[in-house]
Amino acid sequence: MLLDANKNICETASGNIFWVKNGEIFTPSKDLALIPGSIRERVIKLCKVKQGKFKIDVLKKADEVFMTNVSHLVLPFTEIKLFSKKYKI
Repeated sequence: MLLDANKNICETASGNIFWVKNGEIFTPSKDLALIPGSIRERVIKLCKVKQGKFKIDVLKKADEVFMTNVSHLVLPFTEIKLFSKKYKI
């Protein structure tokens, strides 16, 4: 998981991150330090996605977390490693 200097979620080491909470989909805003991938843009176009600045704690409370990239398109997470800590999803 890559965070910016303000500890906002930006992306994963190999793709863009999304999470679902109460039926809503979230992802970091494009004005953060991330690479806006083509699959990310496709998900945003197809789904109603809320973009913004979020801290890592939101992922602990998420119902579902997944990443997108051109290799896997969509890949679900079961845990997240951050600074040697593991968070179960």
